[in-house]
Amino acid sequence: MAFPVQTVEQRTVSLSRAIEVRKLRSVLLSSVRSGKMTVPELFVRSSVDEVVRKTKVSTLIHALPGFSAESATALIENLCIPDSRRVGGLNRFQREALIAALVDP
Repeated sequence: MAFPVQTVEQRTVSLSRAIEVRKLRSVLLSSVRSGKMTVPELFVRSSVDEVVRKTKVSTLIHALPGFSAESATALIENLCIPDSRRVGGLNRFQREALIAALVDP
């Protein structure tokens, strides 16, 4: 698939938006890392925040204290959540299972 033809201005706007989203996601993950925000709070926030919705579940779990990339992947596989799933793509049952697994690891 060919990339759409964009003007210089369109590319500049896209780049600045991408940088802004990366910064917002970084702040989000740091608040998860520090314990300021919990996973249930993130699920509530995902209904209004696009950055939360588009964050990969594996990235979110890896940001939690005590989880490495391997343990995050193992948890996701154990819960039958696809690797590429994003927070906004989780159904109610997957969210409940994830919260239960994190509360009682």
